Amino acid sequence: MKVPNPETIRLSAIAHLRELGSNEEANVLSRCKLEIGETGQRYTGSTELGLNLTLRCRATDLAKFEDQETVWALPSATHMTIQRAIEAVLPAQLKVHDLSARSVLVDRNEFGVFCISSG
Repeated sequence: MKVPNPETIRLSAIAHLRELGSNEEANVLSRCKLEIGETGQRYTGSTELGLNLTLRCRATDLAKFEDQETVWALPSATHMTIQRAIEAVLPAQLKVHDLSARSVLVDRNEFGVFCISSG
């Protein structure tokens, strides 16, 4: 089973979110990079394949993926909306098994650059 290109999935999910009027979630997803894990989850008695997906996000967007109302590390409404949008644009035999959000290593727009000069 051929898995679509991650960028195609991301752009299709953004368009789907905009069609639904979920512009905030579309904006968050537009600032992320989608990565697909090298292995998938086969489900017993099914032809479906569950994908392990990672969204590489800016540090300021990362908190939007966790529910801030509880002490548990539960997915937020934003996380669930983005996951449903990604599933909606995947081919029928592909599902989202796991969607996690991780911070990118450095976002130059978020952090100041400090220079040390020697004299």
